[in-house]
Amino acid sequence: EMLFSAGSGSLESAVLDKLYLFNAVTGKAEQIAQSNLKDGEIFETYLSENWIVWVDTDHKGKNVIYKMNRVDINGIKANTISVVQQAENHMPRLGLYGNYLVWMEQTSDTEDQLYYVDLTTDENMSIKLFESTNYAVSTPYIFKDMVLWADKDPSDTTGEKSAIYYVI
Repeated sequence: EMLFSAGSGSLESAVLDKLYLFNAVTGKAEQIAQSNLKDGEIFETYLSENWIVWVDTDHKGKNVIYKMNRVDINGIKANTISVVQQAENHMPRLGLYGNYLVWMEQTSDTEDQLYYVDLTTDENMSIKLFESTNYAVSTPYIFKDMVLWADKDPSDTTGEKSAIYYVI
């Protein structure tokens, strides 16, 4: 299976306003969602065995992270779409593994945060606060029970080196 966003129109308006799931065996694409924002587009699309997640953005500071369960989970019927988080400012960068989602979000002019959520329980937490840095524009990565991200190298006084951090 492959997940992608597409649409029609010109580059002067929203183009990627629909989300499709392509089945390589059947060769068919099924539309599973569309943007709910005025002039919204769908980006940051991810797929796991149980979940589909994406960001609906208007590129002006309104961003909504959605999830759709692919199987019945905790009494919620398969293919139910719900909001994970609404975010202002820049579009969040997502990472998905199994039932877990991570994302970077700009929370103010000088602060960004790295979040983690269990999609089955909706329990989330902030993993890292970034202050006055551009590292939060990078995409976090999640694999099994480990989350990785880039940040400043504390041993570098020039500010030119980066370091990779992780938490289990």
